[in-house]
Amino acid sequence: MKHIPEEFMIDYVLGNLSNEKRQSMDEHIYRCSHCQEELTSWKLLLSNNQKVTPSESLNKRIKNTIHIKGHFKPKIGNRKAFYFIAGAAALFIICLGLLQITQQQPIADSSDQEYLTAQYDLIPEQPFMNNPATNQLDIIPVTMDQNITGNIWLNEVTNELYLQVEGLRPLESQDYQVWLVRNDNDWQDELLHLKNGMVHVYYKGPDVQTIRFIKVSVEPLGGSRVPTGPETLYIDLQQ
Repeated sequence: MKHIPEEFMIDYVLGNLSNEKRQSMDEHIYRCSHCQEELTSWKLLLSNNQKVTPSESLNKRIKNTIHIKGHFKPKIGNRKAFYFIAGAAALFIICLGLLQITQQQPIADSSDQEYLTAQYDLIPEQPFMNNPATNQLDIIPVTMDQNITGNIWLNEVTNELYLQVEGLRPLESQDYQVWLVRNDNDWQDELLHLKNGMVHVYYKGPDVQTIRFIKVSVEPLGGSRVPTGPETLYIDLQQ
């Protein structure tokens, strides 16, 4: 399977893509575990407010590149080509180092992460679920399907939320999409990936206290920018 290039991943995270391109990427990411992991890595890197410091080995490689550039005197006719190659090499080393730093940062250690959404294997351990400040809520489906059950663990101190749903019916030409709606009617949405009718979603962000309700709706394949389909679940967090 062909994977999404990194430049498109960056534009995706920064919101610089057209609706058609973003929807096309959503459809691919939904089916590609490799690109799901890459997208999570780029989200962590681009939203991390901490200063990224190159490792000692990366610093040595950059200094070696500068050292070679300073001692090698190209002919005048070849200077442009030399500077282009040297600059490209330095840029490649820096990008490689940033990628290594990102891969070395586990999700669970990103305490300064502003927003983090993960599903299944990408979900960090949830010690907050046993925290006395954590509230557990039962999920009541809004459909006639009585097989749907689930729970929500919510901690407004650690700003964490964990959603677990079972009994969802697989859809061939549609997708389930979760919506975290805040008091200002703004929302955070995520396509849901079913495994044996189950959904596990972890969310961490400073706005957890402002989330008014959570709902899951049935949307066209690839998801929607706004809720359009029938609701499957609705959870009022401020009842």
